[in-house]
Amino acid sequence: MATKLPIVPLVNKQRMMGTISLAKPVGMSRWIKVGPTGTVNFTPTVETVEAKSAETGLNKLIRKITTGTSAVVEFSDVSAWTEFMYTVQFMAAKRYLTQAAVTAQTIELTELVDNYVFDIPVRKGTVTSVTNGETGEDLVTLVEGLDYIFSSETRFGEIKKVPVGFGDTAVVTYSAPAITEQEAMLDLDILSATGVRCELMVIGIDPGGNGDPMSMYLPSVEFRPNGAATLGDAANLNVATLQADVYQDDTGSYGRLEIRNKIVEA
Repeated sequence: MATKLPIVPLVNKQRMMGTISLAKPVGMSRWIKVGPTGTVNFTPTVETVEAKSAETGLNKLIRKITTGTSAVVEFSDVSAWTEFMYTVQFMAAKRYLTQAAVTAQTIELTELVDNYVFDIPVRKGTVTSVTNGETGEDLVTLVEGLDYIFSSETRFGEIKKVPVGFGDTAVVTYSAPAITEQEAMLDLDILSATGVRCELMVIGIDPGGNGDPMSMYLPSVEFRPNGAATLGDAANLNVATLQADVYQDDTGSYGRLEIRNKIVEA
């Protein structure tokens, strides 16, 4: 026999939702995508002072007086390595690297041995020759690929094997193109900033009837890292975890949450 229920069970207000998060840094007119993310969690905190009374002979709690409120938004498994992501995760002031063109400059490598690793002081450079620095019949030139290798992208190279009689010093001649402001490379000054102040919009995405979609707008947050970021892992997706501390804006508002459908209470 079916059990008679005093109240009809609530079976239609559950929710499973994805989110698209957007940040607009102070001084910028465009919104920047934050994500993809694994989860986005809003955690409010209420600070209270307890009021108690011992009039009955026992020390009983009679109320809690609210003294402050705060909140933080946490973003887990952020996998899009954008300029914004790098800037937040490494608490860095954003700078860009440019350079003037360089032609036929040299560096000297001393105490040369096999597997000698070196670098040149320019970006996107080309090593045009590696020699023993002598002239005429005494000049010995190493062969790229056979005697040494060089990566323009990383600016590092390696003397694989020093030929017999080459000596213990090498002269590397290199050139490099100009890097203009339009081609400038991101050059972060690590731990030079305390956070990134932004507006934040979190847009809930309902995958087909799994809850009432919502949008949350926070007018003033400060993004900071919240744990380790993967620098190298070839077996797993490289991700980071970010957090945004929620601040009041100049009107005294923390923000607003909009439910994009009419909610009918059960």
